[in-house]
Amino acid sequence: MCGHTGAGGQAVQRPSAFDTIDAMPGPYTKQGDSSPLPLLILASNSPRRREILADAWSGSLEVRPSGVDEDGPMSGEIPADYAIRLAAAKAQRVAARPTGALVIAADTVVELDGLALGKPKGPCDARAMLQSLRGREHSVTTGLAVAGPGDSEILTGCETTIVKMRRYSGDEIDAYVASG
Repeated sequence: MCGHTGAGGQAVQRPSAFDTIDAMPGPYTKQGDSSPLPLLILASNSPRRREILADAWSGSLEVRPSGVDEDGPMSGEIPADYAIRLAAAKAQRVAARPTGALVIAADTVVELDGLALGKPKGPCDARAMLQSLRGREHSVTTGLAVAGPGDSEILTGCETTIVKMRRYSGDEIDAYVASG
């Protein structure tokens, strides 16, 4: 089950499979410990995820995209399950390579009117998606998966947030799409 943050910012508590790094089997240490932190591998191409982890992690960080196909949810699969399934597949693929590192992967799914929106395939698709979201509420679910070196167990979880988009202009959409 995912956590949920409503439009008013109220968080709904849920159990987490990885409340602390202590939940992971293996020789991992926390930032306050004097022993060195393990190598952390981000199984993602996302510049934003890399930036977030680089700011939060004082140990070594590498980026190794997984190459997992993100072809869309299976029939009847809810967005939270889809996000977790993709994150776990990414973590598993990268963790299968001998690294001796902690692997973290994530996947985010946007849902509007009960449909999971995929990643835009190009500028026209991105523009259409932003137009459909303008002035409306939608949910954003991020699935997270963490794997230790050589571990067959992958810990997963997710978080869902309801986002209300403002009524931005067509020029703002064009500028955002042009920014990449």
